[in-house]
Amino acid sequence: MYNQIKAPKKLLIIFLAILTFSCSSQNSDPGIISIKPDNDVIRFSDMFSGYKIIHVDKDLLLERIYEIFPCMDKYLLYAAGIESRLFILNADGKLIRRVGHTGSGPGEYNYLKGIKVYENGDIELLNRERRKLMRYSWDTGRFLEETDINFDVIPDDMIRLNDETYILFVKFPSLGSGDHSNSIYWYSDKNKEIINSAIRPDPRLSNYLFFGEVMNLYTIDKKVRFYTVFRDTIYSIDKKGVVPEYIFDNGRYHISENILYNDYNEVFEFGDACTKAGCIWDIRYLYETENHFIFHYQYRNDFYNGLYNKQSGETITSNAFYDDILRMSEGKTHELLSIAGRTERSVFLKVPAVTLINDIKDYRERCKDEEWDEYVARNPDIIALLDALTVEDNDLLIEFFLKN
Repeated sequence: MYNQIKAPKKLLIIFLAILTFSCSSQNSDPGIISIKPDNDVIRFSDMFSGYKIIHVDKDLLLERIYEIFPCMDKYLLYAAGIESRLFILNADGKLIRRVGHTGSGPGEYNYLKGIKVYENGDIELLNRERRKLMRYSWDTGRFLEETDINFDVIPDDMIRLNDETYILFVKFPSLGSGDHSNSIYWYSDKNKEIINSAIRPDPRLSNYLFFGEVMNLYTIDKKVRFYTVFRDTIYSIDKKGVVPEYIFDNGRYHISENILYNDYNEVFEFGDACTKAGCIWDIRYLYETENHFIFHYQYRNDFYNGLYNKQSGETITSNAFYDDILRMSEGKTHELLSIAGRTERSVFLKVPAVTLINDIKDYRERCKDEEWDEYVARNPDIIALLDALTVEDNDLLIEFFLKN
């Protein structure tokens, strides 16, 4: 299937401003969602309906877990191992097989980008060191194809738009002050021909929106979306171009209402107390599920998480959480919400084994006997796991299911 990908030599000459909004089907009357930092502690039970623990195989000897990708009844784990970076696990976290191994030969890799797992079980990734687009089947346990990527600059991320088209993100060196064309999005069909050469902002929005480094290419509700290093706008992308779907407005742009109302579904507007203080920083990370946005931002030298429910329109945000479901402990956002992946209805939180052991041990010491009995009855799986868990275990991955 794969042929060699060829790109024009004079890339910068053929930039095309293909971002058009005249064909957009955006909501003409977007909602304005007000974001106000709340210092009240938010309980996990306010956000999640339940959980599932993935006890990652101890024999893998992982230095660090980066991300987990679920598919059907298996998981692809991206982590820093001794001989591999990718591992296929069963539903209980036990190793099924390693995906290739580190090195510089065929089927080997060192530095990976653009890892994607699709519903049919295909795994695709960019091997940046060898300039290869690689496809792997976890049914056969083999790399099926490798395709040369002959860009002058190595693509930094990619995603399959449909059966015939890929989107490749190519990051170019800075072109000078005020010119944000250094981040280019390429379309490539099944024959690896360039369909559209570049994407530039619509002139009406050039003072407000910029295409910096892409932070994430992901699929939700059969749409491909991304947001950029500026972390303020979520875009959808297809063969026609790019449409902004949502904006996180922290007051810095002063975007006119006619632009907002023509081009956005929802506007997340930070409260006056935030914008007047000038302390809202860019969104630090963002995860979208079928019914929610989970985002992380900085305000007054503290870190906050927000959870927006698309159906109810409700937003909760705080810099402190209390895990009243599993760990029974309170902590700051970055301590309790270390997200390592998501599905359309859940997020995966990464918890060090020693932290889980100590949190539950501490809860047992401070709670009443009847409270402990209730906890044991509510969490039989974690109680059984504690007997075998040691501080030397890999980080646990806990899938928390978001409330509708």
